[in-house]
Amino acid sequence: AVALANDGRHGRALAMLDRAHARGPDPDTAALMIGTRAYVMAERGDPAGAQDLCRQGMETPGIHRRTTAVLAGQLGLVALRGGDWKAAAPMLDLAARGLDHDPQRLGQVLLNRGTLAMQQGHNPPAEADFLRAMTAFEEAGDAVGRAKAQHNAGYLAQLRGDLIPALRAMDAAREVLTPLSAMMAAVGEGDRAVLLLAAGMPREAIGLLESASAAAGRAGQRQFQAEFELTLARTLALTDPAAAPAVARRAMRRYRAAGNPNAALTAEAFLLRFDLERQGRRGVEALVAADALAVRLAEAKNAEGARELRRHAARAAARLGDFPAATARLRSLRVLPSEPLPARVLHHEVSADIAARSGRHRVALRHATLGVDLVTAWQLRYEDIDLRTSLALHTRRLLVTGITSALALGDPVQVLTWAELTRGVISRTAPVRQPSHLELQAHRGSSDTRPLRPLAQTSGFAWRAHEETGSATGSLTDLRQLQHALAAQEAVLVSYVRTDEELAAVVVTPQAITLVRLGPWPPLLPLLATLIADLDMSALTLSLELERAVAASLTHELAAIAERVWEPVLAALGQTPKRLVLTAPPALSGLPWSLIPALTETAVSIPETIADW
Repeated sequence: AVALANDGRHGRALAMLDRAHARGPDPDTAALMIGTRAYVMAERGDPAGAQDLCRQGMETPGIHRRTTAVLAGQLGLVALRGGDWKAAAPMLDLAARGLDHDPQRLGQVLLNRGTLAMQQGHNPPAEADFLRAMTAFEEAGDAVGRAKAQHNAGYLAQLRGDLIPALRAMDAAREVLTPLSAMMAAVGEGDRAVLLLAAGMPREAIGLLESASAAAGRAGQRQFQAEFELTLARTLALTDPAAAPAVARRAMRRYRAAGNPNAALTAEAFLLRFDLERQGRRGVEALVAADALAVRLAEAKNAEGARELRRHAARAAARLGDFPAATARLRSLRVLPSEPLPARVLHHEVSADIAARSGRHRVALRHATLGVDLVTAWQLRYEDIDLRTSLALHTRRLLVTGITSALALGDPVQVLTWAELTRGVISRTAPVRQPSHLELQAHRGSSDTRPLRPLAQTSGFAWRAHEETGSATGSLTDLRQLQHALAAQEAVLVSYVRTDEELAAVVVTPQAITLVRLGPWPPLLPLLATLIADLDMSALTLSLELERAVAASLTHELAAIAERVWEPVLAALGQTPKRLVLTAPPALSGLPWSLIPALTETAVSIPETIADW
């Protein structure tokens, strides 16, 4: 009956329990049968009734202390699956104390208690329980139980940001668990998708989550299906925000149908984030709802979910223009060392956003720097360029805030620094900065010539930890060293930077650094699109008449673009340079700069970053 229940064949399990009950079992066996019935009841959507049934079994007269411990563990599991964390914790503690003699059952209790601690954000005790569970299962000779504990330990490593140990642990566990059932394979796929999402690869995660959700649905495991759907909604929020709310609503409905109202609160909190982005009355209403929901999450012992929602609410208050309230909300929170790295990055992201919106741009830059530092240090753990690049997803909003605040200050050094930082973090080269420094860097090649394996394998053995961080990051330099290098080459540097609204350029000569405002960015987009189309046409074999028309159009577009992006820079320089080092966003770096009439006699170099020059 236990095996049938664990395999999801609940009807057959209950029928077997009925036959066993008819034989008049002893009190201990009868009590254990009640525990199995309770598990089936919880899986069928009545966790509250299942808890009552477990308590009834624990009150059976004359049962052994070990039986009470087993039933306490069952009650803890039922409460855990139903989202009743308050009830789960003491029962799992009671079971762990009473099952030292039984390594098989002790391993299962420790696995469940570790899962509870992990869901509550208590990572150190969770890790201790998973490691103890692995030892207990080894003692019992249970390879499957050990693999489950190893998988959960890998998931916990992912929450800490240790992606290589996480993926290796999951890979090793998958070899044991995947052949057991389609549901086991689905759980492995779903957790692997969470890891890919943490690694900044949402598009790669979507297929795994859709597959896992479908498998859970076929198996009738609605709670697992809801978990996969909520993770899918979080992933879609990064790639297809319009599709995310519908998926989250499905997850919320499934959680409620499965009798897990606390998990449904998590889905509700995610949905509320979209309303928090609204303005006017609906935004105010969403803020009030967020405050109430955060209290409910905290009461349900979901402190991590409550903190996340409160951070989004603080940003919403700033969007509504209530900067004192936004600042006060954020000050009531603090970054906990045990929080997952993305949560710590989110705190600095929200802090930077609030400061920027309230006009405190230097404060905004400080918080943006701290957030980027966290991600940069994370990147530096790994050799693989693809993995470093994907992790940059976590810096996207921080970099936008950094560029915007630097431009608002009008400080050319800050603008150049953030322009370089942005290009360095998102480029497919090694990061161009060390944590806790906001200075320009000079390029230094790596002495490590070992080949890198492709990230596309997404295997724990394809991602490699970086052992020699100094060779990957280069050495620091300051503005004077940059100007000295420019003087030696008789060159000037022009670094273009843009936001959604503005284009600007930082002009660096051996003697000075200047910020040149180039006006709004959107009007340039049609010109750039037409230029690209004409460049494509010019590469074709055309009739003489059409070739002349395309050439004339190219000349006109280049002149119009040069008027916007080069002539103000030339005015700041005073004369055409002999050599030009130019860094720019992709939309500008791909321009045929040497075809601009004013630059036909200038040697133009277009590195991706200054560090590459």
